[in-house]
Amino acid sequence: MAASRSNYIPRADAEFNTWQNGFAGPAADFLINNLISEDLAIKLLNAQILWQATYAQHVQKQAAAAAATQQKDEARAAYEAAAREAARAIQGYPGATDADRAAMGITVRQTGRTPTPTPTSAPLARIEVRDRLRHTIRFTDSSSPTRRAKPKGTLGAELRLKLVDAGTPTPTDPNALQFLSLATDGSATAEFDSKDGGKTAVYMLRWVGPGGIAGPWSEPVSATVAA
Repeated sequence: MAASRSNYIPRADAEFNTWQNGFAGPAADFLINNLISEDLAIKLLNAQILWQATYAQHVQKQAAAAAATQQKDEARAAYEAAAREAARAIQGYPGATDADRAAMGITVRQTGRTPTPTPTSAPLARIEVRDRLRHTIRFTDSSSPTRRAKPKGTLGAELRLKLVDAGTPTPTDPNALQFLSLATDGSATAEFDSKDGGKTAVYMLRWVGPGGIAGPWSEPVSATVAA
């Protein structure tokens, strides 16, 4: 059976240093006074001198390292605070571009976001004529006409309008119509002057997403303005 490891020498350096102060001198004296080995006594004392010198340097360097670490941490904290303040100012500047942000290594706000898809369907509209000189336009999506929800990612529907005399051909070019409103809740209202009574109001609609991304135009729908 292997002999157990001796444990009288402390493992931690600080405890070892305290222990060795009480060991080397008395042990060397004992070796010499009892004629055991003067060479071993001298070897022991030289080892103590070397230890004491290197341990003192180690303690000094540890203290210096701790102070340097604290100074480093304080300097970094101050730098980070200034950097965040500067980054906030840059992010809030209207002229800052994503290229500027990327070059400086700060957050590019659009990075990782899924681009808003362009609407592929058109609104399906019907016109209610219940009051004189007023139309209520209600619309759903042509791909799901029984549901009131607008397509995902869209803000609402852009409505355009053109008044034409009765019997005039219905315009089909949306550029010939004027902007009426951007409706977000599935309905819109058009108000008319008394002089418009009897004319035909022609409407065209399209879905619009963030940033002005727009889908295809609907087919024209029309109704007479009740006088």
